[in-house]
Amino acid sequence: MAKSSEARELNEYFKEHSMYDFLKVIKRFYPGLFKCFGSCDKDPRKQNRIKYTTGIILTMLFFKYVCSIVSMHSMADKFNVGTVIENLLNLSGETGLQNIPHYQTINDFLARLSPVFLEEMRCNIITHLIRTNQFYSYRLDKQYWLILIDGTGIYGGSRKIHSKCLFRVHNKKQADEYTTYHIQVLEAKLLLFGINIPFSIMSEYIENTPEDEKSDKKMSDEKYKQDCERKAFTRLAKRIKEKFPHMPICIVADALYNTEPVIATCEKYRWKYIFRFKDGTIQSIAEEVQGLADEMEAGVPNELEPVRDVAYLKDIEYGGHKVTYLRATDRKIVVERKETRGQKKTKKDPAPIKFQWITNLDLSPRFAVKVALAGRARWKIENEGFNRQKNWVGNMTHLCSWNEQAIKNHYCMMQIADIFRMLFEYVNITSKKIKRTFEQIADDLYTAFSRANLFAEEAKGKYKTVLEKLVFG
Repeated sequence: MAKSSEARELNEYFKEHSMYDFLKVIKRFYPGLFKCFGSCDKDPRKQNRIKYTTGIILTMLFFKYVCSIVSMHSMADKFNVGTVIENLLNLSGETGLQNIPHYQTINDFLARLSPVFLEEMRCNIITHLIRTNQFYSYRLDKQYWLILIDGTGIYGGSRKIHSKCLFRVHNKKQADEYTTYHIQVLEAKLLLFGINIPFSIMSEYIENTPEDEKSDKKMSDEKYKQDCERKAFTRLAKRIKEKFPHMPICIVADALYNTEPVIATCEKYRWKYIFRFKDGTIQSIAEEVQGLADEMEAGVPNELEPVRDVAYLKDIEYGGHKVTYLRATDRKIVVERKETRGQKKTKKDPAPIKFQWITNLDLSPRFAVKVALAGRARWKIENEGFNRQKNWVGNMTHLCSWNEQAIKNHYCMMQIADIFRMLFEYVNITSKKIKRTFEQIADDLYTAFSRANLFAEEAKGKYKTVLEKLVFG
């Protein structure tokens, strides 16, 4: 009974206070957020005919993803509640309005707004978080910021949304031949090493250019190559270097990126890198490692670290670059399901799984263990980044518009909202070792947002300092 009573009290607390705690996180890490929404200097509309400012439009879109609302229709249904309307208008500073914009008005605005505005805002948020020194202890060896690189798809179907879509021809040269079109994006995420929170810092769309279309007409199907992750990485790396020119960066990526051009790009920008290495990918490295196996140095993990059998080999020649080979094993529980219904699952002893990387970091026995842990953290961009956004935070693959610019603005706002969602979850839930599912967290936030007017007289005394800081910056 005691446990169930505690659970009820905890549920009631979150449903009443979650949104206030969320706003406290914004005040702590980026208090000028809502002011930035209202100070858009790239508003494409005629200024003398505007009823709804960028402040209320972008504030609504922000809370759509904060509350994990999938579609624009659902947003309209859930936000057209008296208390939610009052909270949205007050947070955006639009106290003179009586209602909020229709979802089609929001999509029309996003279709005309240049994606550059939200992209720059996301970079400014990350820059501010870095400069506050609150996350310095989450760098690799207290020196390098880990940047995870990986691609994902946000659309795939028979409809060609714009001329730059990637495409795939199925059953080529057969009677039932058909084509599907895809929108893919290469994502760069800043990983807070140790607590493994990935923040999106920049995105590069993998899409065909007009030059690709001209080449397509001149080339055969066998020779024509579309845009890909490696090409997109070159463009993304250039943008990251321009935006964060003095930032000590270590790129972490999968085996797709351990190629000479990608390594040359990292060396050019004086970045460190940790790339996954798989048997059969680079034969020259595999042969040298096999031939010099007796000369490998051993890492020294402690008992609490999940990696074992850490070993590395320095100064391997690859494409004119010196790389270090690193390997480690990670323990994983192997679960055996019993066929008899009603019986519990049984667990076997942990079975070690081998992982390998190549890096240009200068390894030592102890530092090699940290690098191996950083390499293993790469899956966070897949699990904590893309999976949560596809399944729990707004459903990334559900397009809220068929317009190219609107799609990009929706995607970028999802990334901005998820930065603060993850900070909120860590500060108020994970760090306190409280168990809440993503669905519960989303429901808590919306319930707290819709249950009471945060700006009502009876609430002002409690929330005054936080709310004034958020609205007036």
